Amino acid sequence: MLHHLLTLLTCLSTTIALPAKHLPVRQSTDSFRDIAYYAYFQDANHQPYNILPIIENPSHITHLNLFSVDLRTSGPNLTIGGVAPTDSSFLGDLWGEVKQVQQAGVKVLASIGAYQAECWILLQDDFNTWYPILLDFLQRYELDGVDLDIEPNAQGQTPNGIAAPLQLIQALRNDMAADFIISMAPVAADLTANPPEYSGFDYKQLDNAAVGPDGQHQIDFFNGQFYNGWGDCSDASTYDSIILNGYSPDRVIFGVLADSEDGNGFCSISTLTTTIKTIRTTYPTMGGADGYELVRAGQDDDLQNWQWFQGIYNASTTALLAL
Repeated sequence: MLHHLLTLLTCLSTTIALPAKHLPVRQSTDSFRDIAYYAYFQDANHQPYNILPIIENPSHITHLNLFSVDLRTSGPNLTIGGVAPTDSSFLGDLWGEVKQVQQAGVKVLASIGAYQAECWILLQDDFNTWYPILLDFLQRYELDGVDLDIEPNAQGQTPNGIAAPLQLIQALRNDMAADFIISMAPVAADLTANPPEYSGFDYKQLDNAAVGPDGQHQIDFFNGQFYNGWGDCSDASTYDSIILNGYSPDRVIFGVLADSEDGNGFCSISTLTTTIKTIRTTYPTMGGADGYELVRAGQDDDLQNWQWFQGIYNASTTALLAL
C-alpha cells in the first residue's frame, strides 16, 4: 500500500466532540471485522485530520489501523506517517482521538511496515536494537495490536524467509497482553497455493510455525490485499482460492481499495456489496473486510467515508440474515 499525497479535501474541524455524541461500536455475536486503514494524517490545507466522525456516526468500524509505522536509521528512530509520534504539528491530537475511539470500542492497531519501509531488514539484522524501540512505542500509546505489512524496501529487499517475522510475532506474544491483536497484510495472492512470495516468504509456512504453547495460531487474521493485480475484488474467486489453500474464513479479511486514487483494481461500493454478499453467503464465518484508505473512502461513490464503511458492514449483515 503506497503512501500517496492528499489531493484537495474539505478541511474538517479538529474540535473535540462531546463524549455523549459518540456511538458505541456494535455489540453482537457477529465476528465480522470492519477495518479502516488510516494513512493521511493531514488534509490538503496541512491541517490534522479528525478521526472522531467514525464514532460520531454509525460507521460500524471495528478496527482502525494507523498506517504506517516504520523504523529508521536517520531522523527519528520510529515514525508514524513519516514523522515522530510526538510531532503534534503534523499529527494534531491523534493520540487523544485514539483514546476516544478506543473508549468507544474500536480497536486501534499500528500498521508496521509497508512498501519501501526500512523496519523489516533492520529487525532481521539487529533485532535486539530495534525491537525495544517498537515495543516501547506500542506500550507507551497503549495500542491494541499490530498489523504487519511486509513489502520490499527501497532497495527491493524483503526478509530472508520466515525467521524475522516469526521472531517479532513470538516476542510480541511474550511481551504484550493475551488479547493483543496480531494481524498481517499480505497481498491476497500470497495466501493462495503457489504464492509469488511478494513478502519474501511463504505465509503458510509462517502460519504453521507461529503456534503458541496452547496450540493456537499466534497470527489472529490476515488482511489480504485484493487489488494492484494481487487479487480481484469484483468477484469471490481470489477469496475462494485462499480458503481452498487451507485458511479458515474467519481469519481471512477481504481487503480492498476504498477509493480509486490509492492503487489499481478499485471496485465501486455496489460491486463490493455484491462480492461481500457472495462471500458471506458461501462462508458465513467470513473474517471481515478492510478499506484503504479512511480519509478518501467513499469519494468515488458519492459517500462520506463513514457511510462507505457502513455499507461494507450492511452488505455482510444482509448476507448473514438471508441464510
